[in-house]
Amino acid sequence: MNRILKETSVRILSRLLPRKVFADMRYRYTFGHTIDWENPRDLNEWINVFMTSPDRQKWARMADKIAVRDIVKSKGLGEILLPVYGVWDNVGEIDFSILPSSFVLKTNHGCGTNIIVDSEHSPDIDKIVEEMDKWLGKTFGTESCESHYSLIRPRIYAEKLISPESQHSGCKSLVDYKIWCIGGKPLYIFLCYDRGPHHLTVDMYDADWNRRDDAIIYEKEYHPAGTPFPKPECLDEMLRCAAILSEGEPQMRVDLYESEGRPIFGELTLSSCGGKMNYFKPEFLRDLGDRIRALRKENPELFPS
Repeated sequence: MNRILKETSVRILSRLLPRKVFADMRYRYTFGHTIDWENPRDLNEWINVFMTSPDRQKWARMADKIAVRDIVKSKGLGEILLPVYGVWDNVGEIDFSILPSSFVLKTNHGCGTNIIVDSEHSPDIDKIVEEMDKWLGKTFGTESCESHYSLIRPRIYAEKLISPESQHSGCKSLVDYKIWCIGGKPLYIFLCYDRGPHHLTVDMYDADWNRRDDAIIYEKEYHPAGTPFPKPECLDEMLRCAAILSEGEPQMRVDLYESEGRPIFGELTLSSCGGKMNYFKPEFLRDLGDRIRALRKENPELFPS
């Protein structure tokens, strides 16, 4: 009951309060102090500044998992996109009989709204329809101050399923390579794999594949990798793609996968964790914040006025 009341209160406040006021409340609740809007200090503060700026249309296009494909293609990187088997406005339009035996069904406007269908298990169509219909009707981003998500027209799409066996790493689960870029320069790769309901193995490397797990705070579902992770065969190509995709943005996280020795596009993330990342150490977040501050002096045109 307490959780429901809390979620309801947050939902109401997110709709009543100005975005900056609500963002400040969220931030203070997590970190114990308010955001320095005039002189942001770390990456979290910068993300809050960016995501409460007036122009949200560009961020909405990048966050839209269908529309972003055109952005990737326009940058000459169409080869890193997975095949899409269909796009639908509502779940009733899907003809499951024409889809392959394995695929991933996703919505384009949220996070974690995907269902894996593989050839080893018969899909429960009724359950899939019920779940996708529920997700399609949900508005994402309001309670996390990521209001650009509310500008995305909700749709469903089916995408090719990547097999973990196609990865060079030998990991039995799919590995997310989340590449942090400042001003179009890839700096760090945050690895996430072995996902479970209450478990996620994480690790960190710099662009030269030197381990930087000292930047991570391991608690709750975040668990250390233990042993060093093998360098992906296509690391240089991953970094090249990340640089191209993040060009012109003060900060961006480019999420990629690796399959059969080549990069595969995941998504572009501009508002990681809604600007409340508490799983990185303050020193790491401050370092990235200082880099953004220096970038603003050199390239003020990249920043919202």
